[in-house]
Amino acid sequence: MGNKIVLCSYEPEWNEIYKKEAKVIRAVLGNKVRVYHVGSTAVKGMCAQPAIDILLVVKSFAEFDKSAVCAIEYSEMGAGDSDVLMFNKNEEFPFSLIVIERTNADKIQKILTVRDFLRADSKEAEAYSSEKKRIAELVNGDEPYDFRDYSHQKSEYLDALAKRAQEWCERENRRSTRMALGMCWGMSAGMLLGVAVDNIPLWMSLGISIGMCLGLSLGGEAKNEIHFQIFLAAGRNRDYQRRRSFDGLVF
Repeated sequence: MGNKIVLCSYEPEWNEIYKKEAKVIRAVLGNKVRVYHVGSTAVKGMCAQPAIDILLVVKSFAEFDKSAVCAIEYSEMGAGDSDVLMFNKNEEFPFSLIVIERTNADKIQKILTVRDFLRADSKEAEAYSSEKKRIAELVNGDEPYDFRDYSHQKSEYLDALAKRAQEWCERENRRSTRMALGMCWGMSAGMLLGVAVDNIPLWMSLGISIGMCLGLSLGGEAKNEIHFQIFLAAGRNRDYQRRRSFDGLVF
């Protein structure tokens, strides 16, 4: 039970609010964590509930200093999943802290990939905003009202969204690979030609230029921001059919 769902139009100040809070978090936890702005407030143009979602990636829960987080006025909440810790901070602009161990690469990747997909595709962001408004209107009309209904009804849409986001990420990664291969081919060709004509600097420069053009034409300019999670854990499982549903955890 609780207050009705309130969705606000996007505000540029949300990103600045996140940055200030991220500095506070890093000040108490140091370089032991990685901090990310996630959820709908992290996507330009999306409507969102007026609260900032922050993903905190830690080495392990055993080494995570909960007392430091509580010292900056966060309160621990039940997350529903054993592999996630949740904290809330109720200020004029509330914050939700989602804490995940860095070995849980699948869940981290899923959250960040959906965020970056929505940032890259304004039509997807607009469609999800419309779906959120539809569900909020439906749930707000229930008596008695239960916030869990809002989260639950979003889960099916979010699972489909996560699948599209993963497909997008794989396409972008293939484009990046083709671009890198094109550049390597150009540099190799330039080196061989330079050796053949005894003018390595000239042909190496030409090779790099040709390789960049070839790489860009083959792969295009990769736009996704997924970097960190690629290195999180070896043997990452890419089978999304075996993963848990979002059920409204983030976004």
